[in-house]
Amino acid sequence: MQPAVIRKAQHLFTVSQTIRDEIMTQFSISPQKITVTNNGIAAFFLQRELQLTWVKEKFILCVGSLNPRKNMPIVFRVFQQIQQQFPKYQLVCIGTDANIFTQQKIPLMHNVICLNSLTDDELAAWYQRAEVFVSLSAYEGFNLPILEALFFQCQVLCSNIPVHRELYQDSVYFCNIQNESSILRLLLRILNDQPKTPENKITKPWPSYSHSAKIICQEIQEYENRSHA
Repeated sequence: MQPAVIRKAQHLFTVSQTIRDEIMTQFSISPQKITVTNNGIAAFFLQRELQLTWVKEKFILCVGSLNPRKNMPIVFRVFQQIQQQFPKYQLVCIGTDANIFTQQKIPLMHNVICLNSLTDDELAAWYQRAEVFVSLSAYEGFNLPILEALFFQCQVLCSNIPVHRELYQDSVYFCNIQNESSILRLLLRILNDQPKTPENKITKPWPSYSHSAKIICQEIQEYENRSHA
């Protein structure tokens, strides 16, 4: 977002307290001008009972783009070592095509599946059947796939960054993305089911877009009322 747009805006909406704090600090914006409206679980996921059996193999799941901040090369290096103990496991990368191997100079790997353009049913299936969801991003504003993975009761291993601590504390396993050996050890522990699964502290009702829309509409109405006062 352009600084001029931020400063001229009558009000700002952002998806997390972490980003709200960054905007206030970077642009000296009053906290009264910024409202947090979290991302949420899509109505499709909330309204349907999914019984999916076509995903057979055990796999580790990643959902995200080719953006360098996603740290996919780290994921691939750790998975390469995981295969020494779990040779039949697959790594499924959704939203990432096979070009990542040439673009980021990564050797082609066995048991890595890159998928794009999935239907909602297909995406739900991968979430539902994953052994663990991994996200090693260096920076995020919200990271919706983590919330979606938790919705499908998938264990989550993610980077220990501010927005993840804000939104997913006590519901995920945190790791230091600067220490690949510790990531490997923790992922092996999860796959071996040594630790207890963290209790999911994200209680129902799940965050939803309809709730965020109500907050936005309320703020707009209050602004209009103030303008005509």
